[in-house]
Amino acid sequence: EEEEEEDASDKEEAEETVIKPAKRSRPDAEEEEEEEDDDDGEGGAAAAAGGADADGSSLQLAWENLEIARIVFEHNQAKGDDVKLKLASVFYEMGNYQLETGSFADAVTEYDKCLQIRQEIMDPASRDIALVHFQRGVAFQNNSDFDDAVSAYKKAKSALSANLQGLIKQAETGTMTPDHEEEVASLESIIQELDTKIADAEDEKKVKQQSMFSVADLVNPSASSASAFKEAAGAAGAAGAAGAAGAAGEAQQPRDLTTLVRKKSKQPAAAAAAAEGESTDSAGKRPKQE
Repeated sequence: EEEEEEDASDKEEAEETVIKPAKRSRPDAEEEEEEEDDDDGEGGAAAAAGGADADGSSLQLAWENLEIARIVFEHNQAKGDDVKLKLASVFYEMGNYQLETGSFADAVTEYDKCLQIRQEIMDPASRDIALVHFQRGVAFQNNSDFDDAVSAYKKAKSALSANLQGLIKQAETGTMTPDHEEEVASLESIIQELDTKIADAEDEKKVKQQSMFSVADLVNPSASSASAFKEAAGAAGAAGAAGAAGAAGEAQQPRDLTTLVRKKSKQPAAAAAAAEGESTDSAGKRPKQE
């Protein structure tokens, strides 16, 4: 028992002699928090950069997979339309890839390859064909080819309208199903969206033309601007000529100059007469000869 008591007392003394950690001062804590924030910021930037790299590597990997699929399906086209349609889908996804990366002309090229295959096999009113036309329109519009964009959107609308008319005929014959009703609603919504896209492309074309005309007028005035300038110059010239004629008319009117002539005084006149008389008298007398 005595040994146990001694052990307990020794334990208590040891616990009392333990040095407790000092509390951190406020400035030290703030510095550590700032360092943690800096670490978090650097970590976030590194994570964002890593995410961008990951996206780039993912896109590259996707393109490589599409290239492999294209090679495989191109070598097996003879096996039937199913393989050809799979190849068309590969071309379609390649177009989407080019559209995503901003290569709009290349996107149109891939969509055209897809469209060529689908038009040979599918119904012209197929939604798959309309979808390719729509994507071609998006690529054209992003590339500022507004006329081609409008044409592509109209082709997509034509295909969907034909599809819609077919469903309406089915409804008239009483063979319409709930799925067909949903399809009709979907097609009507897409056609309205296409009308909006067509209007947007046409508006963008007008804006671009106006901006081009403005720049052209600054660099080289157009014929209309030149003619307007000539008309303005002619009007200004006519007004100037009229003003000059009026001034000339005023100049031709006789002016009263009597105020500018100084009248001779009487005394100078008398003196002149006297002088004249003296000169005659002196002239009449002859000198006396000696």
